[in-house]
Amino acid sequence: MENQNVTSQNTGAAGNVLLNRGFLALEDGDFAAAEGFFEQALNANEKNADAYLGKLMAQLGVRDKSALKDCTFPFDGNLNYKNAMRFGNEALQNELRGYIAQINARTAAAQKEEAYRKAQEAFANAKTPAAFTDAAGLFAGMPGYRDADEKAAEAARKADALLNVAQKRAKVRKKRLIAAIISVAAVAVLIAGCFILNAAVIQPSRRYQEAVGVMEEGRYAAAGMLFSRMGNFKDAQEKAQTCWAKCGVRASIAAGFFHTVGLKTDGTVVAAGSNESGQCDVAEWKDIVAVAAGFFHTVGLKADGTVVATGSNDSGQCDVAEWKDIVAVAAGIYCTVGLKKDGTVVATGAAGDVSDWEDIVAVAAGVSHIFGLKADGTVAATDGFGSVSDWEDIVAVSAGWGPVVGLKSDGTPVAAKEDFYDVLRKNDADSNPLSSLMSSLIGYNTDEAINVAGWTDITAVAAYGLGIVGLKKDGTVVLTNMMDALFPVDVTAWTDVVAVTGGFFHAVALKKDGTVLCLASSLLDVGDVSGWKDIGCGYAAE
Repeated sequence: MENQNVTSQNTGAAGNVLLNRGFLALEDGDFAAAEGFFEQALNANEKNADAYLGKLMAQLGVRDKSALKDCTFPFDGNLNYKNAMRFGNEALQNELRGYIAQINARTAAAQKEEAYRKAQEAFANAKTPAAFTDAAGLFAGMPGYRDADEKAAEAARKADALLNVAQKRAKVRKKRLIAAIISVAAVAVLIAGCFILNAAVIQPSRRYQEAVGVMEEGRYAAAGMLFSRMGNFKDAQEKAQTCWAKCGVRASIAAGFFHTVGLKTDGTVVAAGSNESGQCDVAEWKDIVAVAAGFFHTVGLKADGTVVATGSNDSGQCDVAEWKDIVAVAAGIYCTVGLKKDGTVVATGAAGDVSDWEDIVAVAAGVSHIFGLKADGTVAATDGFGSVSDWEDIVAVSAGWGPVVGLKSDGTPVAAKEDFYDVLRKNDADSNPLSSLMSSLIGYNTDEAINVAGWTDITAVAAYGLGIVGLKKDGTVVLTNMMDALFPVDVTAWTDVVAVTGGFFHAVALKKDGTVLCLASSLLDVGDVSGWKDIGCGYAAE
């Protein structure tokens, strides 16, 4: 028939009738009826590859088999796909693999185009040698793509030209400075002695005592920043590490697009789910005190303040090898963020500018913005994201795949959403390649994703793709879900929960006994965590 050529063997006349009626129902768009016919065919022959193929098409809303290649998400985690591959002949297997390859190729192309757009933006906004050098590096990271090679060379030339001008100006300033120094040298020697005594002994001692007082008041984040800024004075750095260990946001569970990560009490890490980019290759990690997960990458914070990462690095999101003095990490779709013990922030990948941030006590990363919780309870955001500008009295912040949520000191949450959802509705692949990848969200009420009105007694919050997860002080969990009809996630039976997180389509919780709960639609394969145990950050930081 036009839609599907029957490939199964020993189907039988009755089975063929059911298959034919199922594929006719698919062509008519009656997916519920089609799935019923295919289920009857499987009752007659549980190894019927065509019946599994038909059920896959019905669940994905596909009328014609060749249209599977146009699906927005890879469906190789779907159980019906796996059974079609298991019982189908070689021709069917090759055809289905081809569809998956085409979907993955579109996704990779979208990622490459997004990296190119970021490089163009960096080049257009560059005004200093360092900025042009950064732009050159971004273009150099995609050799052969469009005009990236020419743009990299042009940015490097502009950086050299600006640097030469700056060096000439510096020489002139240096000559003037030397003349001024010579004229006041005698007075400077006398004054310097006083300043040295004050700077080296008196002021550090005062700052040290101030930091000790702040620590004794239980304001560990503020004390940690004060100690970290004192260099090698006494035991300031050891005290800074102690303070951050008491208050740093160090997650023991994390979730990405289709994978889940757990930190064990011995400092090792486990991961389950999709590993197409190597995001689950964490078996060799050790001395880990916190984990984070992005779209297709995983991040681990080590006890010595360094960071490791694995998975997709198309945007440089895994370039964390040089980081040090990190006390907390977060991962967005294509970026990684680190909070340093002095309250400043570093970021890599498709991330905004956080170079001037200070007094930060926690970080979060979303679709295209980075968020920082400040010591005064307000929230900073990159790229002019104004929806959190009036937040105050915040004690925790989380960002995911659209929703952004802050937890207030009274146990109530506030929420906003990134412009990601509005871009999806426009479906403009040229301005944001993710819009074509995530077009299945169009038509859903994204306001439901951030509707946390009436929530009380919340002790922790986490943003995920479809909404927000909240942990109540009694150990139960609440959540919002803007696509409940298509991807239902029911957490009403969860109890004894001590931590929550979420991926794009799944919610994850850590129980107080060290086991992990995970809920997602039956259509999705996000990994089996049912056998995990001893999960929780029991590892002592240095």
